[in-house]
Amino acid sequence: MSIYSGQAAVAFDRVKGEADWEGWRNILLRRPNTLLSFTAVKKTLNLSSAQDIGVQTIAVNDIVGSVGRYSEFSRTFKPKNRFTEQRWRRVAESYYRRGFNPVKVFKVSHVYFVIDGNHRVSVSRALNIKTICAHIYEFKTQVTLNSLDDLNSFPLN
Repeated sequence: MSIYSGQAAVAFDRVKGEADWEGWRNILLRRPNTLLSFTAVKKTLNLSSAQDIGVQTIAVNDIVGSVGRYSEFSRTFKPKNRFTEQRWRRVAESYYRRGFNPVKVFKVSHVYFVIDGNHRVSVSRALNIKTICAHIYEFKTQVTLNSLDDLNSFPLN
């Protein structure tokens, strides 16, 4: 076992424990514990076409949802089960060795939804990395969204 795989294992165990506590806390407080589904947001806001705006650095905390893996991570991108452990640990090891390639995201208002790179975002949040490089495809909307919104709180006009 390399030093990187040991660090990744410790990080996963810590963040998985945090996810378990977060899940119980959200149940008690009746708050959502999953990421936002981009498909549901797209339908709710009637989004139609995205513009490729290139690669930029974005705040990791502004990433609130996913295109396909929204049920695998908590609202704060912690892994919700051990099913993703091996993949998560490989991604963490990769970060320790050489950093990350850009993730791909959709931008809607002020928030982002992961197209590709869910585990990179999860590892970034677990390691307290504040920004990440992302290739962005932006959907224009008149609705203002922030990182605390969920489908029930969208300020629909």
